[in-house]
Amino acid sequence: FAPRFIANIEGVAARIVDTMLTEVASQGSSFDCMNDFANHLIVRILLDGLLGMSVEQRTVMSRMHEAFALIIDMPPGGTYPDEYLQAQQAALQVVAEVIAERRAHPRELDFVSAMVAAQSESGRINDAEMIGNIFAITGAGLGTTASATGAMLMNLCKHRDQFDQIVANRALIPQAVEECLRY
Repeated sequence: FAPRFIANIEGVAARIVDTMLTEVASQGSSFDCMNDFANHLIVRILLDGLLGMSVEQRTVMSRMHEAFALIIDMPPGGTYPDEYLQAQQAALQVVAEVIAERRAHPRELDFVSAMVAAQSESGRINDAEMIGNIFAITGAGLGTTASATGAMLMNLCKHRDQFDQIVANRALIPQAVEECLRY
């Protein structure tokens, strides 16, 4: 990830967070941190901001992520549930569509477009590897980041004095994030 790419994602993430906070604020005085914010935050940043997926494509990928729960305790050699196989097939189709769309219409500062360009220029990456990279990023990022975000917000709520310090001095945000990630 080049510095320009990271700077672009940071801007996209900031806009997504601002939009989501506005949505949460419109719900009234209470909300469910995980269901109303943390679970959706990473989906929107990762699948929209990083991978440029549409709402419909994000829904399919989220369903695939949720379907992993169906096989978490599956014994070796067990039969995959139909619901999992259907979610996997739909997700594979979405990823193939995204790759094909980027081949036809590359985007600047776009992760998938960068992989397509690398394939075109050097042949060092094939379609299966691109699909694998996208699945690895989404699989590794969705649940873990949502859990870390929820835990960070929960800890800040438990330590209101520190939360208030961060609100009063936004320069403390990077340090607070680092501390929460260590926690």
